[in-house]
Amino acid sequence: MKIISEIPGIELTPVDSSNVVAVGKKDNNLYVLYKNGLYQYEDVPQQLYESLLKSESKGRFMRSEIIPKFRCNKINYLNELETK
Repeated sequence: MKIISEIPGIELTPVDSSNVVAVGKKDNNLYVLYKNGLYQYEDVPQQLYESLLKSESKGRFMRSEIIPKFRCNKINYLNELETK
């Protein structure tokens, strides 16, 4: 099941995880909605995104394959929504 997030242009897929709420991919960027906020990981290959979706533990996969290897930006989407 896919949902359209309130963040314009980013489609997020809910995942079963204790910390990761949903993930999505747009262009070359991976978007991860954690319980504490939305993060963008730059230049993540499509194959790695698909592996994340299939992984048994999303958090473990993020800690081993994404977080240490890709540049990350926290997105303050609440402020973006408030300005519209």
